[in-house]
Amino acid sequence: MSFYYYETHLPPSSGLASSRADSTDSASSSDAGSDGPSSACSRIRYKRHSDTSLINHHPPTSATASITPTEPSSSPHPPSSFSTPCSNKTSSASQGYRQQLYWWRDLMDDTCRDTYILGLQLARDNALQRCCQLEATLKTIPKDVHASQTTLIDACKSRDAALRELIKLRQAWEALQQECATQKRASESVQEAMRGLEGTMEELKQSRTETERTVEKVMAERDTLSKQLEEVKKERDMWAKEVKDIARYVFEHSAKDD
Repeated sequence: MSFYYYETHLPPSSGLASSRADSTDSASSSDAGSDGPSSACSRIRYKRHSDTSLINHHPPTSATASITPTEPSSSPHPPSSFSTPCSNKTSSASQGYRQQLYWWRDLMDDTCRDTYILGLQLARDNALQRCCQLEATLKTIPKDVHASQTTLIDACKSRDAALRELIKLRQAWEALQQECATQKRASESVQEAMRGLEGTMEELKQSRTETERTVEKVMAERDTLSKQLEEVKKERDMWAKEVKDIARYVFEHSAKDD
């Protein structure tokens, strides 16, 4: 099988040229590791060989379409003098028939090449769309990360403030517990004092009862002594009267004796 070498110069105004140029961009981005990315090229070089690259990129140099095979030259249109070997057995007829075959061969090559380029363009568009989506996602990631960091910082600040408030509440709770313990001890002391006062009141009640009983006894003794005193006074008066009588009697008898 023969090896054909083509250099196709596509006008950028045609739709096929734009599709081929787009496929060139995708091919250049896929081949960036070897030749590096290039500008939007409209010139594509094909080499029909299994050991070489299918597509090589070159900067645009022409806006006209031409095909330059290594075999006998062909034109983009069928030859005007179309003849078959059956009608004309001369070498010129054979040459024209061969040119027609070359033209159809080049047309098929262009068709296959255009189909392949359209496939590359579709893959390129899908890859570009995916790259755009990834780029948009990557652009939103720093914002999301910044928002997450801001939210995390705010949450940490809120947590620290809550911890400080919790520490204050814990200190207040401990102080309240100490105050409650102090109040409880004071209440226990008051209760002990109240129990002591209640005992003292009971003792005072008992003492008052005993005092009342003693007073009653004293009053009874006083009444008894008053009665005895009255009797003694009566007996004294009686003895005083007796003494007076005796004294008068003695005085009277002594006067008579004189």
